[in-house]
Amino acid sequence: MSRITEKQYDADAQIDHREFLDMIPHYLADDLREKDLLLFLDHIKTCHACYEELETAFMVDRTVRYLNDELDDDAEGSYNLPEMMQNDIRNKTREVYARQNAGRIFKVILLITLLFAAVVLLDFLGIWNVTGLF
Repeated sequence: MSRITEKQYDADAQIDHREFLDMIPHYLADDLREKDLLLFLDHIKTCHACYEELETAFMVDRTVRYLNDELDDDAEGSYNLPEMMQNDIRNKTREVYARQNAGRIFKVILLITLLFAAVVLLDFLGIWNVTGLF
């Protein structure tokens, strides 16, 4: 699968829709990298043609899964396929942003921990007497 870079996406307003269409099976299989998923979700919000292609593929995918008893009746609830697709898009968008936020929080905690360790080390070595400040 070809990857669309953010630079290509921003620079070329006439981006080849085949690249996004090629992403549809990977979207349905939950097999898109985070950046690609964000680009894909952003694109289908504004591109009616790609959205319709996704909708068709989503309906076929869910119908085949239903016929193969791969879908849990309780988990899916209604078989309103357009609504199911909207929920899927919303859920995947939330998941991506939640992972990004968790990553940011982890980085902040790691930075604070490293800063604290550096201050303790500087105090221990007598370079900066922090304990004398309290």
